[in-house]
Amino acid sequence: STNVEAEFRATTKTQIAAIQSAVKARLKDGDSAKFAEIRLGKSNTGATVACGVVNAKNGYGGYIGYQAFMVQLDSSEAWVRELDDPTRYAQAKAECHMIEIDLKLATA
Repeated sequence: STNVEAEFRATTKTQIAAIQSAVKARLKDGDSAKFAEIRLGKSNTGATVACGVVNAKNGYGGYIGYQAFMVQLDSSEAWVRELDDPTRYAQAKAECHMIEIDLKLATA
């Protein structure tokens, strides 16, 4: 297994919950969120980040397709990189790619 897989297995339920909660809080319908490909990595500043994709309903009730997100974790909280700005989805995907996390399901 790869280091990424080993690191992902080491991700605690608390971290996963924090990541999902931070993302859901920025969505129009957080309860509809479906997550995939959540992986941990280190940013170029050494911060622990989680990359992944989320599919959720928009204001019209339709699913928007999997969108990339990046969450920075520290000891107590997680934040989402501009998830509420659709132009930033591609940026999140690109930044995750730079730290060798490829999000295959991301549509943007």
